[in-house]
Amino acid sequence: MKFLEFDETRDFPFYNLNPQISNFGWVVLLLSVPVAYVTYGLFGSGPGMEIIGSIVFCLIMLLPLLYFSNWDYSLIFRKPTKNEIILGVLLFLGYMVYSLIVGTVLDTFSLSGMSLSSASSMGINVESTIGLIFSMIGEELFKFNPLMQEGQEVFCYS
Repeated sequence: MKFLEFDETRDFPFYNLNPQISNFGWVVLLLSVPVAYVTYGLFGSGPGMEIIGSIVFCLIMLLPLLYFSNWDYSLIFRKPTKNEIILGVLLFLGYMVYSLIVGTVLDTFSLSGMSLSSASSMGINVESTIGLIFSMIGEELFKFNPLMQEGQEVFCYS
């Protein structure tokens, strides 16, 4: 077994007419991005509404995407392989080491600009962490929808 060998046969969805989405579908997908941000501003700002706002933010972009892909979840989601999980863990550990080194250097030279504080004093709790998961998925969809639309245009007009 080769270490960190990945599947090179998968391709990006939508740009190769797989599946083909109508012009109306692309308009709906692109409009879902600003609508999601406006809705997040309305739902996510109240006390105790962080999780609901994040879920709504994610679903406003995810549901049209799944609808126009004929509910084929495998175009967007797939089960991670063992090598991808290993890579994720290694990248996480590498980022932690990098953050500790940079943080130590900044603190040594008093360049951090912040005093050290705990997660609880910064307002980080379980609710904000759960909301963060859905918010991160929504942010990835925010980048994914326009990227796939541009890929479709380049494919069709080249």
